[in-house]
Amino acid sequence: MIIQIPVRSDIPSYEFQIALEGTPYRLAFRYNRRRERWAMDIQSQQGVMLLAGVPILVAMDLTSRFRVVSGPPGRFFAVDSSNQDLPPAEADFGNRVLLYYEEAISG
Repeated sequence: MIIQIPVRSDIPSYEFQIALEGTPYRLAFRYNRRRERWAMDIQSQQGVMLLAGVPILVAMDLTSRFRVVSGPPGRFFAVDSSNQDLPPAEADFGNRVLLYYEEAISG
């Protein structure tokens, strides 16, 4: 199953809790104006950092290149709805560029 992660671009830094494959995680997002890019942190429900500073890039698996113990077993990926495969600018995240999670286990 693929789920859309509810991201937003109206504030440059935020976090929320979400259940992925039955396990709660905290996802944090922030926009770095100097680097002109969004990044994601994945934390356990207790706030233990599992993966930090993952850049939001389009048309690639965002987390499979990292070994994340106790992290979500599936994969995160971003899609550019304009079909240009451009990373999200500050106002584009959740608008032109959407974030998805594909579960590792089926149903």
